[in-house]
Amino acid sequence: MSTKDLASFYQSHFDATAIQTGTMKQKITVSSILRLIVFLIGVYYSFFTSLPLNYKVLGGLLVVIMFLILLKRHQKLVKQRDFYKAKNQLFQTELDAINRNFGSINNGLEYLDPNHDFANDIDLFGNNSLFQHINRTALQDGEKYLSRLLLENNTNGVIERQEAFKELSKLSDWRFDYSATASLTKKEEQHHQVSNWMKQYQRMMPKNIKTLSYVYSLLSILAITGSFLDLIPDFIPYIFFFLGLLITGIYFKRVTKFIALTNKAHQVFSDYYKLFEYIESQTFKSPLLNEICAPIKNVNNKTASQEIKKYAK
Repeated sequence: MSTKDLASFYQSHFDATAIQTGTMKQKITVSSILRLIVFLIGVYYSFFTSLPLNYKVLGGLLVVIMFLILLKRHQKLVKQRDFYKAKNQLFQTELDAINRNFGSINNGLEYLDPNHDFANDIDLFGNNSLFQHINRTALQDGEKYLSRLLLENNTNGVIERQEAFKELSKLSDWRFDYSATASLTKKEEQHHQVSNWMKQYQRMMPKNIKTLSYVYSLLSILAITGSFLDLIPDFIPYIFFFLGLLITGIYFKRVTKFIALTNKAHQVFSDYYKLFEYIESQTFKSPLLNEICAPIKNVNNKTASQEIKKYAK
């Protein structure tokens, strides 16, 4: 493919993703307005009407449910916008590279070994270097791996690698989707923190706390329902509410720390299982690619993405 054809190819993809990003931004704006309207309706219904308390509680629950549904939809729209935006940036990077502008690509100088046999002689790292020309990694670990491959100068399996490269070169849409998703991975260094935390994890709550949470939730729902049907006094649900706050307060410090750690774990697993899904969904012909992907596609008769997604949940 000539340079002109290559530029046209990336420009068309850039324009398409720019339109998609703009469309998602409009949908997000509408979604935000809808959530605001629902919130205002809930406030008015709860504080500015003379309805009985039971009706206010029921109406408030319905408003909260509707708000949560809209919030989930809004988060999905934001993820779609970020995905299209990331792809758009990929195509912009390639257009810049065609014009020999590599400013947005790491030059790899941090990997340069001044005592290396040939790295300095052939401009392996640095501005306009070989590393900068071929580096399209989205994750730092991948970038480090690429630098090690270049420094090793290992010529074993060259033919197999060339076959793999040829196959991947024809899977442009798959590569763009994978790279865009990888570029959205948040705070990559967190996966090391999460791994260490899981290895050293110790129970911080009583063993029966999970059963207690289910029982308490059921009793709370029964109390609200009973109050609404005038079967029990209206103050009973409030007792459950404040008693719940008291129980939570006892474990508040430990729970807050635990939530911070699990949020990191959730983010890491949520990001990485999507990357594994891309690999598992693609069928390769290259022996080298199949060899690399084999452990990912079969983990105890399950795929890696299934296992990681389970942890994310």
